[in-house]
Amino acid sequence: LYGMYPSDEVDKSAVALKPALQLKSHVAMVKTVPAGEKIGYGGTFETKRETVLATVTVGYGDGYPRSLSSKGYVLINGKKAPITGRVCMDQMMVDVTDIGPVNRGDVVTLVGKDKDAEITVEEIAALAGTFNYEFVCDLGKRIPRNYYLNGQYIGSHDYFHENWKLITD
Repeated sequence: LYGMYPSDEVDKSAVALKPALQLKSHVAMVKTVPAGEKIGYGGTFETKRETVLATVTVGYGDGYPRSLSSKGYVLINGKKAPITGRVCMDQMMVDVTDIGPVNRGDVVTLVGKDKDAEITVEEIAALAGTFNYEFVCDLGKRIPRNYYLNGQYIGSHDYFHENWKLITD
């Protein structure tokens, strides 16, 4: 059975639920910046050492919480990469200095499993100061939905490009 528990007060041993959602993106750019560089809108994060940053193509315009600025993280190649600076409308920067080589196009896991590591909706919601249902409901239509049945891809829906086509026709 797939789903989410409605609260921490629910007896989770009564029904075992599997996560019904993964949220993935990719690295758009990798850049090395010197110590003392201010990152993001308002320069809210300053590098303490030479830092390798990856730009991830998800932001608050997609429903990813801006409140995770400088306190959330993502997974790249199975390792945690902390968010640096503010989550922007269409992207965010993460510190990949200590996680080995990261390249443009690498998969970024915002929710779900990546090798032996995992980020749950509940964990992200707690870091953002909200709860799991709000996080899921806030995910916007710019994010394409891919559907699987028994681990097999069965289709997708891309609201953003569908609506763009209607506008340009």
